[in-house]
Amino acid sequence: MTWGAFTPVIMLPESFPRWSDEQLKVVLLHEIAHTSRMDPLAQTISGLAAVIGWFHPLVWLMGDRLRRDAECAADDLVLANGTKPSHYLNCS
Repeated sequence: MTWGAFTPVIMLPESFPRWSDEQLKVVLLHEIAHTSRMDPLAQTISGLAAVIGWFHPLVWLMGDRLRRDAECAADDLVLANGTKPSHYLNCS
């Protein structure tokens, strides 16, 4: 996962040393896509909007859509870099 709005950090689970090189590459590509697109900052702003507009259902729907679109965009980058879809699905 990527954490931090202004200085993003990629956090990996303790088991990552046992991952194959390909699996590590795929995960890092996905997370780097988030940082290059500034997704953590966008999601922080979305969270602040939810705090301010907590009563409005569209604020929550937009935040959900933002998260889903960010994941799809990161996945698209991984696939565009030559990762086979069948391998990518098995990595997660």
